[in-house]
Order: sequence, then structure tokens, then C-alpha cells
Amino acid sequence: AGQAEVVRQLVIRIETLLNAAQVMTAHQYFEIDEDLTRFQQGSMLQTIPSILESRVLVGSQRLAERLKQHFFEILPYEPYVLEKINTYLQTERPQLNQADLKHDLGGLRSLQIPLWIAAATFGVFPSYTAEMIALLIKQRLLSPRQAFKLCQALEFTYDLRNFTGAARDHYFDEEARHSGCRGEDLLPNVINDNMERLYLLKKQRFQDVDDFDRYRLQMQDTIQQLSRALLRNILERHVVRTFQTFQVTVYLRQRRIIEINALEGMPQVPLSLIFSDPLKLLDLFIYIGKVGYDLSFELKDEMADLLQSLTVEVVQSRAPELSEKFSELMMTPYVDQALRIMLEISDPIGLNDPAFFGGTTTQKYLPDTLLGRFIPECNQMHFLLRNLSYHQYPVSIHSLNAVQAAEEELQILQKQYPELYQYLQPKHILALKWAVLFHDVGKIDPRTRHQISGTSIAVRALERLGYADPELFGSISLMIAHHMTVVGLSKTSAYFDQAIQQFFEIANRDLVNVILLFLVNISDYRSVSDVTAKDTRTLRTFFEETYRVYAEMRSSGQLNDAMDAINSYLDRKKQDLEFDTRVNLLIQQGLQNSIEDALYTPVAKIQPQEYERLQKGHEELEQHWRLLKMGSLDEKGLSQTTEKLIRTIRQYLSPDTINALINPYQRQLEWFFAAFPNRFLLSSSSAILAQQMMRFGNWSSEATVSVLTNPRGRPVGLLVYVQEAPQIHSRIAYALSRRQINIEGAKMNRICFADGRSAYCYYLQITVRSSAMIFPRELEHSILYDSPPQLDLDQQHFLHNPRLQLEFLEDDEKGYVVKEIDGHFVRMAQSYLRVKLTLEDAPLIFYKLANSFDCFEVSVQQSLITTTGFQVNDYFYILPQDLERLRSSGFEEVVKRSLSDPPSHN
Repeated sequence: AGQAEVVRQLVIRIETLLNAAQVMTAHQYFEIDEDLTRFQQGSMLQTIPSILESRVLVGSQRLAERLKQHFFEILPYEPYVLEKINTYLQTERPQLNQADLKHDLGGLRSLQIPLWIAAATFGVFPSYTAEMIALLIKQRLLSPRQAFKLCQALEFTYDLRNFTGAARDHYFDEEARHSGCRGEDLLPNVINDNMERLYLLKKQRFQDVDDFDRYRLQMQDTIQQLSRALLRNILERHVVRTFQTFQVTVYLRQRRIIEINALEGMPQVPLSLIFSDPLKLLDLFIYIGKVGYDLSFELKDEMADLLQSLTVEVVQSRAPELSEKFSELMMTPYVDQALRIMLEISDPIGLNDPAFFGGTTTQKYLPDTLLGRFIPECNQMHFLLRNLSYHQYPVSIHSLNAVQAAEEELQILQKQYPELYQYLQPKHILALKWAVLFHDVGKIDPRTRHQISGTSIAVRALERLGYADPELFGSISLMIAHHMTVVGLSKTSAYFDQAIQQFFEIANRDLVNVILLFLVNISDYRSVSDVTAKDTRTLRTFFEETYRVYAEMRSSGQLNDAMDAINSYLDRKKQDLEFDTRVNLLIQQGLQNSIEDALYTPVAKIQPQEYERLQKGHEELEQHWRLLKMGSLDEKGLSQTTEKLIRTIRQYLSPDTINALINPYQRQLEWFFAAFPNRFLLSSSSAILAQQMMRFGNWSSEATVSVLTNPRGRPVGLLVYVQEAPQIHSRIAYALSRRQINIEGAKMNRICFADGRSAYCYYLQITVRSSAMIFPRELEHSILYDSPPQLDLDQQHFLHNPRLQLEFLEDDEKGYVVKEIDGHFVRMAQSYLRVKLTLEDAPLIFYKLANSFDCFEVSVQQSLITTTGFQVNDYFYILPQDLERLRSSGFEEVVKRSLSDPPSHN
């Protein structure tokens, strides 16, 4: 241990000296027999060649060779070669008078890449470039003359690069200044006119600038030509990859699989026998997903024979294992390529329908593809056209392009936001890939909203593949349902903060959901057309701003996790919104009078000093007040003018003065912001909140309903206040169901008044038929006086399979009750236990669930309802003693029987 510490300190000192000499270094410590497989992943892969070509300065040569051998054993050849080829192809061609000596084509890196690939191919990593060139001559990849040219080019390039590294600090002096050199243009690794002038002045190697340029460009051209030739010669070979039951022959240069055979020494049989097991077939496509190879045209045609034997029964027989194989496939970097090939492998349309060619078939003209044998919906998506005014590609091509974009966006996220990428676990990336593939699957049914119907179609498809994870289904459904939502929020020019708040709420205040929703939105959007691919700046800016908000909250150092940061941000916004609502309430009440009576006179009495300050803004206040009082503004103008007036009043008046001005409404406003859920408060403007607060001023009312509408006047939400009464939740649910009001999301809170009364406040996000009207008074009457029907809980045959999953959960520390204490309304934390119900949406679902609790006389204290597509996730908060009663009394069976009964609408 002591000797190791001495060596470590020596390495640190060497590194310090190198840094002092402006030599960039990086260090890495390894333990003997350490697991090095992490270096096979992503950006870590480039560490391997650096280790393999290293040489020992101090220490044990034997241990170094052992470490190199271990690294070489874990080097994934094809991903490594593909990564290097992609890097080479992305190398920029330099300008004639300016070049990056390291990274441009003709620089050192463009030669290093084919040398590294050759080393990996031959299993030899010499520590010196000269040794590597000698190996290339031996392998007949370079002639002696070409090798001499290469060495000549390398000598000059290294000399020039060393000069650029020392130019500013060691060569730039008074003589250089007088010659016209500028210090700010002297950059390491960069040759330009300024560096060229300094080199000619100090090195005395060339007679004039023409001599220098001629030689430099010739050396650059030598590296360009020989690196291309080396790469071509190295890749001009066939390699064989062996799997458990088959082997493939790959033509490296074309990145194409040209042969598939049984294992060497085994009888050679047709592909239909090699891949009689669908799991073995998926092994092939997992390999393709890892390396991005194509299949030869002949192989694709031959593999179409598999369609005859790959029946529904064969696929279903391997369903449990299929999910594991498909998960492995979806996690590969080139999964889009694998899926494209599976779509290309197909039989002629109607091959198995004799009537088809006679023109008498009544079946759809659907393609019969290999991918469709596993996921039939992909056959329906193939070459399906939808919304051509917006979409440039058929649904299938667009979806696969989006899958490719998702992989690229993950890499961008890892590079630009590593602190966010670390939150993504493999299960999250798997959900993202499936969601992107299925985001438009709902378009196969043109009669539905594809983002809603797509959720149930996707879940059905995954269940056929053997998936059975409700958490996975929920995450996929959330992304499919909102694959366009974040794009819409990013284009909200006004109320940008409110758009971010809505983003957090849609994501259920979960940072992972925030990341996934952004990724699915941008992957879809950039794949729509060539135009949208270049038009992602607004969406990226919106996400960047969302991240900035999150980062600001985390930087306070008082927050434990991502959820705390999001909640803290939303709580702060709620406080700002509450204060704006106070000002808006002051404005709405005051517009009935002149500005003097509504504002100046009361302020003069309460705070004379602030009255003097208010006079400074008299002209601006008068202008905004007059515009609002005239009532001639459109909705946008009204909103903007009100916002300006609020900001002006806040500028001149203190919070205490504003509170004093609205003192008669202080208690009512306090109640309103405590009683109604944050998801409603944060999604509304202060003007709407002020209006709704006045609507709910009568707390003695047995039931009060208010309808929330969008700018087109369509109902999108309900606020409901009800006094506690027997079966009150069932009554509300039944009243909504009778009017075919579908609940997309809801939150309910309980209020306890000081006089002993209790009440409930609901916020419901709803959808209704296009022609439907909701009348608040009628709905209030229905809640109070319409008796819900009794459910038949004794029936033996279930008429509807609710696909129910019920869980009894512990306290999540999010429950609270609104209490009146000393005349003030506050949210008091409450220890509740939870009942979580996950099921498919259907008519009367909420009523049947509420009725099930009534059967056990259990009072629901709070509830949270989320409908994502066709999947419903409900959380019911109840008292601890009630949970034990439900757990021991057959509650789940009662729920199932309730859900299966179809009562008539009385």
C-alpha cells in the first residue's frame, strides 16, 4: 500500500509538471482485477485505445501489460470500429489557409483513427506510431514508399503542432509584433496566416511563404489520401460473428450481413430451420441493433420464408421470453435500423388469401411483414398516410425516424445535461423507446384522437409480447398521451412561467417524467418533416428554461431531491399568484367606481406616504384603468392590460397596503387558495382566480358548481364545492356520468370548518361531446337530489374485464386537510394511507369506485385521479383504521364486481 501511494504521488507530480508545460493530461486509477466493462459504454469507449497504446514511465511493465490485455479482451470490436468510422466521416475538411492540426481531415486524428482500427483488427497495440506503421507494411496495407510519405507528413505535422502550442508564450515577442503578428490569433493546434507568419520568422525552415504553403498542403494531402486508403483496405474484408445457434458473415466496408449459416460443423439448413424459434431470430436483430448493419437484398428475400412458420401461435408460445428479447432490442443504439429491416422483410400482399388475386377479397390490403408477426399494428401503420399538410412521411417511416431521433436526443441530453441524464434508468429509456415507436399508433383508427386511443393500442401490443409491468404501461401511456403537449407549451408566447408550471403538473411533478416528455416531444417533432427538423430551437429553449428553473431551486442547497426542487418552485409561484389575485380582486371590485374612489382615496387614508408614491404613476394607472373600464378590449388585450395594471400597482404599493384594501375579502381568498388544489390554481390566471373566488363565497351552500371553459367556450373543467353528506362522492360521480362527462384528471380536498362542518372541494379536468352544454344549476340539483342506482354485487359472471390492479400503500406524506384555525384556513399535514387503483377507462368508472368505498362506509379524505389515454390511475387517501377494514373485508372483490355491473342511467 505504501509503495502504491509513492507511485501515485509521483504520477501526480509528473502530471503537474506536464500541465505547467501546457501539456493537457487526464488521469485514471485502476484496481487490480477491477471490472472494466463500464468502458464499453458510450463516450467511455475512447479510453480503451488510449490505454492500449500507452507506455510505462514508472512502475511495473508486467502489471501494465496485464491491464492492457484485460482492456483488449473487453474491447467491443464492432461498436468500437463503427464509432471510429463515424468520427472519421464527421471530420471537417480544412480551409486552404487555416486548419486544425489535430481534428480536421488531414490532421493527426484522421490518421489515428485507421491506425486504431487496424490495431483492434490485428490485436496489436504498439506504443509507438513507427511500430504500427511497420505492422501495416507487414500486413501489406501500406507500401514502404507510402510509409515513408506518411512519416514525413507526421514529422512536419508534429513539428507544426508543437510550435502552435508554444507560440504565444515562447515565440511571440517584440520582433513578432513588429512583423505584424497578433497574439490573440495564436491558438494551440491551429495554423492560420498569423501562425504561419510567426513560424516563418522563428523557425527559419522555409525560404518563403509559398515554399511553406506548398509543403504544408502536400503533407496534409498525404495524410488525407493515405488515411482514406488505409481505412478502405482495413475494412475490405469479411468477418464472421458466431452466436449460440448460428453465425453471420459481415462485409465490413459495406456494413452489411451477406450470409447467415448454421454453426460451423453443423448441417447447413434453410433459414426457416435456423430461426424456427422466434427468440433466436430476435438474437439476430439484437445484433443488428447493436452494430447498425443492413442485411443483403438476397437475405431479406430469403428471410421472408420465415413468415410461413412464424404464426400467431408460435409467437404467443414464447410470450414471456419475448418481452426480455424485445427489451434488449429496444435498448440498442440502432434499434430503428433493426425495425426497418423487419418491416422490409415481407411477403406479397394477399399471398395467403386465394380470393385476393381474383378481386373478390373483402380483407384489407395490409402488408405482411416480419415485424407485423410480432406487432400486427405495425402492418397497419406501414405506408399509412395521415395529415399530409403537416407530415412528410407515412406513419411507419415517421415513427422509425422518431425512434432514431430519440437515440440521438439521449446522446445530446447526456452531453449537454449530464446531471439530468443520470436520473434516467434503463427502465425509463425502454419506456421512451416504446412510447416513441407507438406515439402515432392511434392513427390506425381515424375515428379517434390518436394520442388517446394510442395508449390502449400500445398496451395491448406490449401485453401480447409478454410485458406485464403497470409502471411501464403508465409511463408509456403518459408519453403517448402528451407527445405533442410540450411542443404546444413551448409556443406559448405569453405566460411562459405558467407554461412551465403546466409542464411540471403534466409530468406529475416528477423530474424523470419532465425529461421523458421533452424527449418524446422533440423526437416526434423533428421527425415530422425536413422543416420541423430544423425548427427545434423554440422547444429546446423551453426545456432549457425549464432546466434553469429547476437548477435555480437546486442551487439553494436546501432541497434534498428533484421533487423538492419542483415543489419549491411551484409553491413560490403559488405565492406570487395569490398576491396577483389580491391585486386583480382589487381591480375587479374597483372598476365599478372611479380610480380615485377605488384606489387613491383609500390609500390616502391607510398609508399617506404610499399615496405620495402612487401619484408618480398616476398617468400610467389612469391609462390602464380607462382601457379596462371601457370594456372594448379583446381577450388578449384585456389580459395584457390587466397584467400591466397589476405590475404598476405592485410597484407603488406595499403588500400590507394591498391586503388592507381588500380586507373584506381576505378570509374568503385565504379559504379559496387553501381549499382548491394547486393544479387548478397554478394553471389559471389571477383574473380567473379572482372571478372564481367570488363564485364560491357562500360556504353554507350545499353544492356549488362552476364550469371552466377554454378560449373557444368549450367546457374543460369543473370546480365543485359540496357539504359532507352520505354517498356524496358517489353522487358527484354519478351526476357527471349521466351527462357523459369524462374525467381526464381530478383532485379533491377536504375542508373542516371551526363550527364542526365538513365539506369537499373538487377540481376536475373534463372532456365532453362537442355539442354538449353543462349548466351549473342543473348539475348542482343532480348532485343533491338524483339517487344513484344500486349495483348488483351478487352476479356470478363479469360483463366487463376492468384489468384492475389494486394496491394498499403507506403514507406518502402528501396528504393534508384544510382546517379553520383561529379564523384562518390552513393546510394541515395529515397521516393518510392510500388505496391505488389502476384500471382501464370505461363508463361510470369513478361512480363505481366511489360506490365501493360506500359499501364499507369508508370516507375518502382526499383523492387524485389521472386518466392517461385509456389507463386510469386513482389514489384514494383514507384514515389508517379504514385501510385495515378494507384490507381484511374483500374490498378488491367488491370493486371488481362493481366494475363489472352495467347499471342503467335512471
